[in-house]
Amino acid sequence: MLGKKDYRGFLREPVITPITCLHCGRQYHYELYDIILIPETRDSIIIDVVVCKHCGTVDHYELDSEISISLLPHLWVFPRIKDLKAEEMHDFTVVPGDVRPIDGKKMTARETVEYYEGKFSQHPTNPEYIIGLANSLRQAKRSEDAEPLYKLALQYDKKALDAYINLGQMAQARNHLKEAYNYFAEAYQFLDKGNYYRIYQEKDIFKTAFFESFVDVAIALDEPVPLEVMEWLEEMED
Repeated sequence: MLGKKDYRGFLREPVITPITCLHCGRQYHYELYDIILIPETRDSIIIDVVVCKHCGTVDHYELDSEISISLLPHLWVFPRIKDLKAEEMHDFTVVPGDVRPIDGKKMTARETVEYYEGKFSQHPTNPEYIIGLANSLRQAKRSEDAEPLYKLALQYDKKALDAYINLGQMAQARNHLKEAYNYFAEAYQFLDKGNYYRIYQEKDIFKTAFFESFVDVAIALDEPVPLEVMEWLEEMED
């Protein structure tokens, strides 16, 4: 019978799965190290940034059904480690998670995309639904479909903080650092007076993560960083 140490070793192993790039159509196997598995819906959220081995497209792909089979043993293991604390699972490849209900229902990534596609078709100029659809597409790893929607949201609301930050993160993932810096700088300008549509993190956690990305990009480019940003990060370290 496996003990908790054996379970921990299993949960640290990478998940190797075929992934098909939606840009070039090529399929390759990738090692994944950061996955949230939702036991209730049996859906998975891939946190890893996947870069196509053929064309270099970032996070725009389709998962093979093989990954669902690969993750079945993890569903069996989760109840046996339910008393572990979050900090004890920090180096696990696959961790249990949950999703925020939408209209009272917990949905898979595909269902969430379909839900917001319906809302967007009914309200094509509403930034809330545009960003909701963009976020769901990004989570479903369809980044090339999400990006123009974030830009569309900014046409209707110049203060849509979510759009600037997501566009900055996506540019940073592609190593387009100057573009990322510009989006993060815009987001910083609207940090206190902008509109938050789909940001659910506690404000301090959200600000810290945003500021860390901003600083990483600024240092790489040798660009200035607002003093408030550095003071905030220093305070968070104390």
